[in-house]
Amino acid sequence: MKKILVSVLGVAILVLIGCGGGTKDTPQDTSKEAANYYKEEFRKATSLKALNTDKRVLFTMKSLRDNFLQSFDVNGSNEGINRDIIELFKSNIEKSIDVVENFTIKEDTPIFMASMQVTEQPEKHLDAKLKSAIKTVCTECKEADIEDWFSHNQASLEKSMEDNNDVDIENDKDPYLVQDPPPTVLLLIPWPKDKKEEPIHYEVGPNDDTSDFIEMQTERAEFARFIDARLP
Repeated sequence: MKKILVSVLGVAILVLIGCGGGTKDTPQDTSKEAANYYKEEFRKATSLKALNTDKRVLFTMKSLRDNFLQSFDVNGSNEGINRDIIELFKSNIEKSIDVVENFTIKEDTPIFMASMQVTEQPEKHLDAKLKSAIKTVCTECKEADIEDWFSHNQASLEKSMEDNNDVDIENDKDPYLVQDPPPTVLLLIPWPKDKKEEPIHYEVGPNDDTSDFIEMQTERAEFARFIDARLP
């Protein structure tokens, strides 16, 4: 999941979220205070609020289901088939969650996926994941009709999913899922000045081609272990 590399950046902490970024001063020793500082920076960089950019759709299964069941209407589809599409979509996400085994997505679990605003890795976008489920479940749905529906309805579907997600954006305790693309978090962490080592590059991302999603609370715990091992 991580790429831990040596870098030469001077004494600063750089947090990149998607296309954003910034610098901060770091503690000057290797104490517990320094370790807590890095953990807190990581927590803030991976919060629901910080990750909620215009390149991501923040939704729940409830907000997707409520907006998809009545709106998806192509040759061969109906409400029952649409429910099966959403269930397969949910199951596919659960199978592609990194680190956590047998993770169950609840109706109100916050989920981030790449929106139509993102150009990279289109095969991982929301529409691609939905189309895959549609083609499996709705054998009568013609591909041209599916593509036509998304070209006319994807923007409004994404907006409705976000507008009606009922996610508490300040909640920083419960599990939530993040998918790459766009990039989740990149930390370039320098050692304090009195520790003569070069900065560490810590990147969060899916483990391999079969893992698209990260459960961020689990990732935070892993990051804490990573820091504790280096700043005892």
